[in-house]
Amino acid sequence: MATDFTPMIPGNSDRLPDVRSASHKIEVPEMIAGKLNAVIRRSRITGLLCGIIVALAVSLVVLLLAAGLDWCLTLFEPAQRRLLTTVSLSVMALMGIVSVGWSMRHRITRRHVARQIDEQIPELHERWTSVTSFAESTTPPEMQGSALLIQKVAEEAVRMGRQVDPARIRLGKQIQVAVGCLAAVAAIWIVALVSDSDQMIVLVRR
Repeated sequence: MATDFTPMIPGNSDRLPDVRSASHKIEVPEMIAGKLNAVIRRSRITGLLCGIIVALAVSLVVLLLAAGLDWCLTLFEPAQRRLLTTVSLSVMALMGIVSVGWSMRHRITRRHVARQIDEQIPELHERWTSVTSFAESTTPPEMQGSALLIQKVAEEAVRMGRQVDPARIRLGKQIQVAVGCLAAVAAIWIVALVSDSDQMIVLVRR
């Protein structure tokens, strides 16, 4: 009598689900899932950081516009200055919430991360994308193709996945763009301060 067995790559975290049965639900191997989740966590943290940086840049722009408006209109009345300050702070708070909220709203899927990893490590030959696509597909397992072939792809993805370091996966240029925006706004502030530092300090204090 033939004995059923589950193929295994050495290592407790490399156990693969047996998908040879046509009706077996395909799952992402534990080792691959762990590394995908690590990249997803990095992406979320980076997105939150981008939102904070953009919020800071927007706040500096609002503050600069408020100072410019105060300078143009020459607001001496305390009530007028309080109104301008209240409106400016409200706009800064609103834009901060929008920036951070928008960055956290972006949904990052395992399939998207697997595609990023495959693109940056060509030696994987899109195996990680294939494995996650099979696992996340709504197509019944019996219609996804040869179960033995899928099992083989999963085994190869695990074996070759040891060269994947989640900390070294590039996450895009969002953080560079956010820092660039903040640097541009900071440069404008420096120019304004150098041009007339005394006047700018008075306007900001008001």
